[in-house]
Amino acid sequence: MNEMDEEKTETAAAVTDEKKMDAQTILASKKYAPHVNLLWAILDDGVMYTEAQVDQMIQEAQESLKGIARKTPLENANRLGENIYIKSENLQLTGAFKIRGAYNKIRSLTPEEASHGVIACSAGNHAQGIALSATKLGIKSVICMPEGAPISKVEATRNYGAEVVLVPGVYDDAAREAERLSKEHGYTFAHPFNDPYVIAGQGTIGLEILEQLPEVEQVV
Repeated sequence: MNEMDEEKTETAAAVTDEKKMDAQTILASKKYAPHVNLLWAILDDGVMYTEAQVDQMIQEAQESLKGIARKTPLENANRLGENIYIKSENLQLTGAFKIRGAYNKIRSLTPEEASHGVIACSAGNHAQGIALSATKLGIKSVICMPEGAPISKVEATRNYGAEVVLVPGVYDDAAREAERLSKEHGYTFAHPFNDPYVIAGQGTIGLEILEQLPEVEQVV
């Protein structure tokens, strides 16, 4: 493995505030050199996840998604080239893979968190995933969407049971409004990607690919 390949595969763990070290500092530390081939999740909450923990979280997510997320086909895409396959996540009920992470996040809420409801920001796919998941679990959901979000996705989100808040501006404006409302009303904020349960939910795609094509060499 050359240096470029190593850079692509190496990730670092965030640490607690007490250590006052950032991820790049840890990555460069010889102390963590033996672990560079492990899979780590670097999150704003400063929690370190080992490969074993990540594996367990993904497997638990896969179990929780039975009957919720479809096991989508892995189609041979001969027109694109030899030995190329496409995972048809567009066949999920919400039309995207985001239902996986969204449901896994919602089902992880404590009874107290669930009683307050959940909030998210999205231009469409995560919004629909959170709305559907929350409704299935009997939890209130509020979704902040930028005004320019596709009308079809706004309506789909509403139809799945969410309260939609259209925010003037772009995605970042919707995200700020979601954070504000979360603090004001006590909602749990369901981040579209920077959350361990969302990451684990999306990771179930990888498990399915391994089951459907054990000899897979690369996933992009």
